Amino acid sequence: LAKADDIGDFEIEGMSIGDSALDFFTKKEIKDKKRNYYKDDEFIPSEFEYLKSFKTYDAIQITYKKNDLSYQIYGLAGFLDFPKNIKDCYKKKDEITDEISSLFPNKQFKNSKTKHKADTSGKSIKIKSVIFLETGSITVSCDDWSKKIGYMDVLRIDISTNDFDDWIRDKAYK
Repeated sequence: LAKADDIGDFEIEGMSIGDSALDFFTKKEIKDKKRNYYKDDEFIPSEFEYLKSFKTYDAIQITYKKNDLSYQIYGLAGFLDFPKNIKDCYKKKDEITDEISSLFPNKQFKNSKTKHKADTSGKSIKIKSVIFLETGSITVSCDDWSKKIGYMDVLRIDISTNDFDDWIRDKAYK
């Protein structure tokens, strides 16, 4: 992460909010990696895992609007795997949160521990820190998945526009 006043100044694997996903992937790759996590489909995520071009993250997720032919990125996430070691995830989360906090000394992170919305059993936990900026937010979180879900525990850094944040809060899971 570099010094930035706007979420569009942050990069994950060379990508930023506002970029066209077509600058990094073909339409076919984007469509092949499409995921259906949400009940509402105004925004669509696509995930790319373990690509040789990735220098920092194990996977990334881009989110774009359903009918946007330019595939402009509204949400961007980087994932680091923490198989069977959630305590190391928490430690790394705190390091990254401190680094981002130093870029915005007048802003505070909102910290929370919640049940993960994607696990209806309520056994998966998300511990996150969110900083709200004028143009969107940056979230650093650890997802501690229940064994029943079967996902690997991950550290996740999300950069998202206000539009995408509003949609997640108000429509995505309803």
